[in-house]
Amino acid sequence: MNTKNNKRLFSRVKVKLCLAIAISITSFSASAALLQMHEDELLNSCHLLHKDHASAEALACVTYISGFLDGALLTDKENANELKQAEKSGFMERALRTRLGDRGSDDSYLHFCVPSAKARADVIEQLAPYLSDRDDDATALKKSIYNGLKAEFPCPKTSK
Repeated sequence: MNTKNNKRLFSRVKVKLCLAIAISITSFSASAALLQMHEDELLNSCHLLHKDHASAEALACVTYISGFLDGALLTDKENANELKQAEKSGFMERALRTRLGDRGSDDSYLHFCVPSAKARADVIEQLAPYLSDRDDDATALKKSIYNGLKAEFPCPKTSK
């Protein structure tokens, strides 16, 4: 009788395990499809921003660019502060210059310097022409935004 109960228990465990695996596979596929749908919507929104920056449908892209800027500026500021605090050898300074290129500003490693007084809406409006229908994935979109920032907001050169 004990082996009969063990067999039933084992059978139920196998069924539950198979069900859990099936749900996991299905939910992963669904979430991947959902992410793709969101990326497609973002790209469409940015295509609309490129054509008409006042379009209500472009709001998703405006929000994305705003978050892109927030993340980049916060990270850059923190990196610059940490590197200022650390004593750098001549080797470290040369290594950073080789890896990151010459900085236009002692406070930025981004290769762009958005003035703090510049309204975010104005920054995004200036970036709209850099977005294009050729941005067919998120990576291309990020590159377009970054290239637009470098072109529109170059850092002033500092004398060393």
